[in-house]
Amino acid sequence: MYGIKGPTGANYTGVTVGGLEVSSKNYLTVLATIKQSAAKWGKANSDPVKNSGMNPINEGSLRRDLVL
Repeated sequence: MYGIKGPTGANYTGVTVGGLEVSSKNYLTVLATIKQSAAKWGKANSDPVKNSGMNPINEGSLRRDLVL
């Protein structure tokens, strides 16, 4: 699995999953993601519903990487 960071309730993950192939033993998919380890989030609220509109606050984390 792929670890997605961010405050609980935030709708923005910066991850887009596309394509799925199935073989007799494996599943293969590709995803595009922001740099999860570099993403800086603002102060989260204790109420997850209030966090729903949160996005990372640093532009450097918004560059996309591809993961296979």
